[in-house]
Amino acid sequence: PAPAPAPAAEGSEEEVTLKDVTRKLMDCRKRKAAANAVDLLVSLGRAGIQPDLMASTACLGACVAAGKMDLAIKVFEEVFEKGVVVPDEVVFTELIRGHLASDPVAWARATGVLNRMPQYSVTPTALTYNLLLAKCADDNQYERAEELIDRMAEAEVEPDKWTLGSVKKRRSIRSYAKKVLLL
Repeated sequence: PAPAPAPAAEGSEEEVTLKDVTRKLMDCRKRKAAANAVDLLVSLGRAGIQPDLMASTACLGACVAAGKMDLAIKVFEEVFEKGVVVPDEVVFTELIRGHLASDPVAWARATGVLNRMPQYSVTPTALTYNLLLAKCADDNQYERAEELIDRMAEAEVEPDKWTLGSVKKRRSIRSYAKKVLLL
């Protein structure tokens, strides 16, 4: 395989191009223009510029926002699984968000993403759990919420100031979170 393009040097023409493309990728997310976002990301590679985390995450986010999970998964595989860019927690929460927005909700895929995070040396924090717990509250998934709260406690994940807010719709889930997470 060909070596990956070098990251853009600060102040270089590549950096200007990367910043411009990243800005366009963020706009694609707002417009839910998944195909345009993927084309922009591919154009970086063709220009010999390695995408960075922000550009790659913006592309993934555009796919998720457009409801194109097949494309989002392909972007993840090509960019993050192949080691072009090292993913962070936000990358995984984007994928989870997309699976939770599916109709019907793709719970198995969302929890599968959660389970894969440690393979990339990413530890789920309250950010990830709050997203999952909010969907549990929205859909009245008490047992699933209990499992996630127990998992948070077992992994010693510190709840943040938004954890209770994520489950405010369901008193039963909120009460369980308070009890188990000592909020």
